[in-house]
Amino acid sequence: MEELLKILSADKHYRDELARKMMLDIFSIVGKHSPVADQYRDRLARLLF
Repeated sequence: MEELLKILSADKHYRDELARKMMLDIFSIVGKHSPVADQYRDRLARLLF
């Protein structure tokens, strides 16, 4: 997840937003209320908005 955030911080549109899409897929796998998903979802939102 850290590497995906690094990619996003360098280029938000890299490969048709692949890093963002991968993070969303991971969030789905670990569950909506997972502490890991919560932490990275917040960081993703801050980076994108």
